Amino acid sequence: MREVYAAVEDLGARPIKKEYWGLRKLAYNVKKNESGHYLMIAMELDDKSVLNKLDYHYRMHNDVIKYMTVKVPSVEEGNSIIMQAEQQTGEA
Repeated sequence: MREVYAAVEDLGARPIKKEYWGLRKLAYNVKKNESGHYLMIAMELDDKSVLNKLDYHYRMHNDVIKYMTVKVPSVEEGNSIIMQAEQQTGEA
């Protein structure tokens, strides 16, 4: 995971929020993998070239089997819904 976080910073993005969602079962096998580690990284970019570099890095990195990039107008403070649900199940 540190490699992915380091790559984001090395390529010129500024991480705002990082969440590790844990090891989860995939909906279907991808490259013979049944499960994967899920991460959420919210970041600020100065220009689109940084996004293109990140996209290239994710495609070439052997440990990344799937990724999704989404543009949002703002990042909410606090934990995401995934982390909130995990905390509630952990408390019960």
